[in-house]
Amino acid sequence: MQTQIWDKKAQSFPRFTKNNEEVLEILHFFQKNGMDFFHKTLIDIGCGNGRFALHFAEKAKHIYATDLSQMMLNHLLADAKELGLNNITILANAWQQIKTTDLAPIQISFACMTPAMNTKEAFLKAYHLCTECMCYVGFGRFRKNPLLEKIFALHKIDFELPTGLPQVLQWLQEEDINTPPIIYKQQVLERELEPTQAIKDIQWHIQIHNQCPDNALIQDYVNHLAKKGKILYTQEREIGLAYLQKPKML
Repeated sequence: MQTQIWDKKAQSFPRFTKNNEEVLEILHFFQKNGMDFFHKTLIDIGCGNGRFALHFAEKAKHIYATDLSQMMLNHLLADAKELGLNNITILANAWQQIKTTDLAPIQISFACMTPAMNTKEAFLKAYHLCTECMCYVGFGRFRKNPLLEKIFALHKIDFELPTGLPQVLQWLQEEDINTPPIIYKQQVLERELEPTQAIKDIQWHIQIHNQCPDNALIQDYVNHLAKKGKILYTQEREIGLAYLQKPKML
């Protein structure tokens, strides 16, 4: 069920674009703190359509790109072919089901805004896999989305803040791992959608919470908000970045 839901999301999920401002800003933080992916082997966990994996692949030795959605990975491979990149191996499975002993040695683990890192066990699997560093991006300390909050309330679903950097910092403390360099960044995301697009997006968010969307309710609410055939979709959120340098081997 989750695989099918993420396959649906693949159609509207961000694809790779060269010199994407958000991607470069995130990578600047990691590179400033010591991450160097030149001629390295990386794993991008929950890579989506590959907007980071394809950036890495231009200079890295090899990329393992993992995602639950085969559709996401198909988009990644199509873009890689167009870019002339042939150093990417895709792994279509849930992160906890991937057998990492079959992979070449990984220098860098990378995970950005992925539910694959929603448990301590999954996070530590990624952390212990790499030999040089782990680069983590997750939710920060708040998220606001007035449209979704209202729809969730009508469906009796709690609009909760997903697992993110605050939980990761707690896990590191529990494991007696030094607190890494971190930064929180605030984002305001605005999209103007046609009502049919907004309805599909809302349905997806309810389904990902393992609930059944009330389609008539959603359609009535969206049509009520529509102005000149458009819906303004606004989300305010904070993301958190952490650079985890692995201890040097003696």
